Amino acid sequence: MTTAESSACAFVLIVDDDDAVRQSLKFMLELEGLKVQLFESGEALLSQGALPERGCLVVDQKMPRLSGVDLLRRLKERCVELPAILITGRLTQDLVTLAMAAGFAAVMEKPLEGGGLIDAVRLALARP
Repeated sequence: MTTAESSACAFVLIVDDDDAVRQSLKFMLELEGLKVQLFESGEALLSQGALPERGCLVVDQKMPRLSGVDLLRRLKERCVELPAILITGRLTQDLVTLAMAAGFAAVMEKPLEGGGLIDAVRLALARP
């Protein structure tokens, strides 16, 4: 299966409490031919039930009640092993260290400009 084929059958799950961010990321990723599902909080994603077997997560760090790092920890406790990209409005070395220890594949600072997020998502989707 080629990278394009594996991307076509996978979902990008976007978790961000800011509707404008969710919608703009959805628009950008769908232009690239990716399937996208939106969640307004970590709790909304956790209550979803079964998640896609293939895909990746794009998760905001600063959300009410459950941070992006805490969300990924909860998913791992449930044996969900989707690759994840953390997005944040304030990137610090401490956050990068925390995110990598939690299992995030990449950490990116908002605003997300250029093709960096798309490249990170495609790389995450190409993982076996």
